[in-house]
Amino acid sequence: MLRSYRYHLYPTKTQRITLTLWLELLRELYNSALQERRDAWNKQRVSISYFDQCHELIEVRKILPEFSAVPSIVLRGTLKRLDSSFQKFFQRCKLKKTPGYPRFKNKNRFKTLHINDLTKGISINNSRVTIPFIGLIKFKYHRILEGTPKSIRITQDARGRWFIVFSCANVLTKPLPTLNNDVGIDLGLRTFVATSSGEKFENPKCFKHAELKLKRKQRAISRCKDGSTRKQKLIKSLAIYHEHIKNMRREQHIQIAKVLVAFHDTIYVEDLNIKTLVENQPRMAKQIYDASWGKFLYWLNVKAEEAERKVIKVNPRYTSQICSKCGHKTHKELCDRVHNCTVCGLILDRDVNAAKNILQLGKNCRGGALTYQTPKIRKELGATPEHTMVESIHYPNSKTTSTVAN
Repeated sequence: MLRSYRYHLYPTKTQRITLTLWLELLRELYNSALQERRDAWNKQRVSISYFDQCHELIEVRKILPEFSAVPSIVLRGTLKRLDSSFQKFFQRCKLKKTPGYPRFKNKNRFKTLHINDLTKGISINNSRVTIPFIGLIKFKYHRILEGTPKSIRITQDARGRWFIVFSCANVLTKPLPTLNNDVGIDLGLRTFVATSSGEKFENPKCFKHAELKLKRKQRAISRCKDGSTRKQKLIKSLAIYHEHIKNMRREQHIQIAKVLVAFHDTIYVEDLNIKTLVENQPRMAKQIYDASWGKFLYWLNVKAEEAERKVIKVNPRYTSQICSKCGHKTHKELCDRVHNCTVCGLILDRDVNAAKNILQLGKNCRGGALTYQTPKIRKELGATPEHTMVESIHYPNSKTTSTVAN
């Protein structure tokens, strides 16, 4: 299992100056390497690889002596970062998505240095890490570093604080006991998570509650002169407040994910296309982004993998329209929050009814047309991400079978 461990870094004043200088040089290297790749293709139709640019570093350090003050492993990490951007760009082109060509980085968009080779001059000893040309840097060792470190990222946030992130492999899982209890969950805006068992988790709406204060801070910044000390202080204050909002949202996602994983063996979730939802519902775009369903699903997958639980995606089509008891389809508008079936008389919260349908759909299609969250689960259940079979919901209290096509 792969895991990342983030620690607060405490460099000395001299080390901070060195790291800041490195970031500026690495940004220059990143932009130059990007321009070289772009010009080589536009003018000569030649593709320059990561290894080609690594070989050129020897000449670069001879021509520009300032780059000799930066370790070669750090320079190669920046070139690897650019190469990863191009690989993702080519992958999006093959999938016929919006490509998004790699962009040049300005000073505010380049705050991380990468070290992918930990065999040359890198050592980790409890609360200190050794970096070539810098020496020992202290970090807050607040939790045990498990597994085998494979790479390091040193980053600076908007408040000027430094952090170090260790990417580790071979991290052991912490399996929880089997409970033979499955659950379906429905994600929403008024109720953030509704489960098939009737449990609800409210949406804190972190951004909505902080929006007024954010607007006031932004107006104060717009009234300041460019380059003034006051403007810099207000920008830092705004960054701190944005970070506070992000941390509140992140903490809520982690706590809900822990509860769901602790009491359920298999969790069935909606296979949501959030980008399409935002495009189809522009008036609700701000609320959808504030809820941050994608981040919640990410943390749910992380906690489930650690506990050896399963998270399975199912097609959410018509799950909020179909009755979970008899299978009768009843059209509802977004403002209709209660499911009232005219056939069997079931009256239930709309989100809970959808969660029950997701659970039933997931159980019936366990070996069929599902998009599974991890390759391990796909292999175990014998399914592929590209399955486009027809899914059927069989209702125990009725002979009705509702068919939902992908």
